[in-house]
Amino acid sequence: MAQNISNPNPANLQRQLEQKSFEINYMRNQAQQLENQMQLVQKVLADIENTRQSLAVTDQLQTGTMLPLGSGVFAKAKAENTGVVLLDVGASVLVEKKPEETAKILEQRKAALEKNMAELSAAFERVANQINQLTAQAEKMARQVQTG
Repeated sequence: MAQNISNPNPANLQRQLEQKSFEINYMRNQAQQLENQMQLVQKVLADIENTRQSLAVTDQLQTGTMLPLGSGVFAKAKAENTGVVLLDVGASVLVEKKPEETAKILEQRKAALEKNMAELSAAFERVANQINQLTAQAEKMARQVQTG
């Protein structure tokens, strides 16, 4: 997308400056999308960590456990320690797994998300660098338009 300043006449410079502005806005939108994706991955990672901590105490379940119904509403429930938990494997399909097995699966999910986060961060850095380069080019063009 980056162009060199090929024709120094004011009309051509103005057109190229407008193109740079368009490219900068496009790259900023990409950066915002990457940032949103990174925030989502962070939330999922935090959820996995909370789940892993909860799994560590499943053998200590007692009656009077609070059951989340959603929107900050809970109900008291009697909990039974069955030695298994239900794991959503996608499309709302639940399978019974031992807490240790579930912890391993969560660890695999966490590793995949951390890899994804590293890729998103690298992509964000590339986009930020491109924005900086395009901004520098646009500033140079703007100076040329003003002096020309």
